[in-house]
Amino acid sequence: RLKVSPSFVGIFGALGGSDLAACKRALDAAYRKLAFMTHPDQAPESHRDHATRVFQELGEAHRAATIALEQGTYEHERFVATATFTLASALGEYTLGTDPYAEGSFSTIFAGIGPDGRRILAKVARAPTDNPLLEHEAALARRFATEPSLRPAARFMPELKDTFLVPDGALQLRVSIYAHRTELRSLATILDAYPSGLPPEDAGWISRRVMAQALAAESVRMVHGAIIPAHVLVHPLAREPLHLGWAHAQPASTAARITHIVAEAKGFYPPEVFAKGVVDARTDIYMAGAVITKLFGGDVCGRSLPAHLPRSVRENILACLHESPAR
Repeated sequence: RLKVSPSFVGIFGALGGSDLAACKRALDAAYRKLAFMTHPDQAPESHRDHATRVFQELGEAHRAATIALEQGTYEHERFVATATFTLASALGEYTLGTDPYAEGSFSTIFAGIGPDGRRILAKVARAPTDNPLLEHEAALARRFATEPSLRPAARFMPELKDTFLVPDGALQLRVSIYAHRTELRSLATILDAYPSGLPPEDAGWISRRVMAQALAAESVRMVHGAIIPAHVLVHPLAREPLHLGWAHAQPASTAARITHIVAEAKGFYPPEVFAKGVVDARTDIYMAGAVITKLFGGDVCGRSLPAHLPRSVRENILACLHESPAR
């Protein structure tokens, strides 16, 4: 643990860039140099646990320094390391920050470092009754990673690193460990920044990634059932997506029904879900169409899109939003 609260300048040095972009480049370069020096793989076995904690704190300091730089407080703000806790499985020990990284609909997500020094996210079930959802999600992640026919889509699915049970009093909670790709951003975050819709050229390429989530579900004969902005992440530069939310997926069959609705995303679900009707690939197409409508600045409930979009674009998107699955 860091015994004092060092300044960001004391950790990464004075940046001296001519503008914000140059300062960020200098900060990232300093972080990469320190990350190489402090990586747990560089430490002797007897110091590996301590090196892992230091490496995690360095990552936290880099994220905090980036925010401070954007806010103009880099030169006089100090870094306070967060408290950590550990979870252990047969594969090793995971060091996690005590502050939740995110809150899922049935799990709490913590960011941390795995036994190999790489960044991970740990999804911890909120209650034992949520364990089957995490187990189902982990099983699908394994399937994407191991079935040869699904490998083209596997790179866009969460990379499962580990899954195990931890004691919670007399009960047990399921924990699933996934690789953490920090450069990705969720569409929920992007739409918060662009509430009136994205520039069409960006909405266009992201829309293809959204629809790919519906196609990926169909490729494993599943209904995703939760294609909402929070479950689609994209890389702003490389444009690669990451498709989340697979715990809600149902096998495609005449009995498939969605029983869990993400409360804050009700507007993205089609009528058959609320009617407790059978769902299929068309349900995913509707949800993808709803997300795409929002990306272009449209109104899902009113089934409308901005008039400046070409008519063919509007018609293709709105065709996804018919209330009747048959249409």
